[in-house]
Amino acid sequence: MEEYIVEALSLGFIQPFTSLAASSFFFVGKKDGGLRPCIDYRQLNSQIIQQPYPLPLVPAALEELRGARVFTKLDLQSAYNLICIRVGDEWKTAFVTPTGHYEYRVMPYGLSISPSVFQTFMNEVFREFLHRFVVVYIDDILIYSQNLAEHPQHVQQVLHKLREHSLYLKLEKCEFHQPSVRRFIKNYSSITAPLTSLLRGKPKNLTWNPAAHKTFQRLKNIFSNPKWSASLLSSIPLSLVERNYDVGNRELLAIKLALEEWHHWLEEAAHQFTITTDHKNLQYLRKARCLNPRQARWALFFTRFDFKITYCPGSKNVSVDALCCQFSSDYPSEPEPIIPSNLIVSPILWDQDVNIRQATLHEPAPPECPEGKIYVPRSQCQPLLGAAHQSPGSGDPGSKRTLSLLQTRY
Repeated sequence: MEEYIVEALSLGFIQPFTSLAASSFFFVGKKDGGLRPCIDYRQLNSQIIQQPYPLPLVPAALEELRGARVFTKLDLQSAYNLICIRVGDEWKTAFVTPTGHYEYRVMPYGLSISPSVFQTFMNEVFREFLHRFVVVYIDDILIYSQNLAEHPQHVQQVLHKLREHSLYLKLEKCEFHQPSVRRFIKNYSSITAPLTSLLRGKPKNLTWNPAAHKTFQRLKNIFSNPKWSASLLSSIPLSLVERNYDVGNRELLAIKLALEEWHHWLEEAAHQFTITTDHKNLQYLRKARCLNPRQARWALFFTRFDFKITYCPGSKNVSVDALCCQFSSDYPSEPEPIIPSNLIVSPILWDQDVNIRQATLHEPAPPECPEGKIYVPRSQCQPLLGAAHQSPGSGDPGSKRTLSLLQTRY
């Protein structure tokens, strides 16, 4: 963290500041093994006026590539940090660390409007090239040409435009003059399952078997075929770690995977969309202050979308609920609650509970009493119902009438 603060200060990305506003600062892992700085801007995002701006649709982008034969893929360096924050609004991005209080002078990661603002900027930079030989998706630039003769000229025009606007590239992620850059193998995760299963438990040696050998030969044939299938993955099996998730985190994972699959339609959409779930605790994630590292990463990803989570009991949504409740032989070994345990102080215990337990010592439950239920002796029925209807938290407008009926009945 200290290294990041020193580097960001030297680059002018942040500056020391003392503000009444402050968001928490942490790191999340990147695919390349590095760390990405993240700030919990959920409270700020809830106050920001959204700026809907359409991101390119993948099907429409693929349609533009029809007939193209040569491709170059470019990836920008420090994408969001290329946008300066309006003078006077820097305090809104303030964050606190053990080394001090800072604010951003450039657009940080984690703001809900960052993708739309950056897409607007990139479209303005490459407006004269769009739909001709350039596709831009946030910080990814794809240059396509009909033949190799005209492609170097297209690449040169794009590089000149990048230099003109002082934009730099990650050379290790760029690919130049390639015959293809987008390849998909239908059902790839299912095909490779016999191989990936060998890695479970992080064994020191792989135990090769006939199923793994057959899969290996099949993959060799697929990779050697120049005409790969252009279909997206139709199924995503859960990893060994994901199979240990409790039902709440599995439902949360399903939302994350769905948003990843359809992000080109949902990200920066003009209207808020609704996610309906039969797991009520998922509504907690959008407001929680204390999350585990995995939930924090997911919460950061969710800030890119404008949606609300509503609860619908499974009994009222039978057709959809049946599809997501298929039998699975894998059960969580140690269920993990979505609400952190440090937020649970103690269960609520009424005085009436103690009275009922003491009364059952003299009047035990009859044999026909269902298992898992608390038997209420006859002497405690009227006090229990009366307390439930007369307590200030019951909200029963007819408490007096209900109590009189109870007195008449008992």
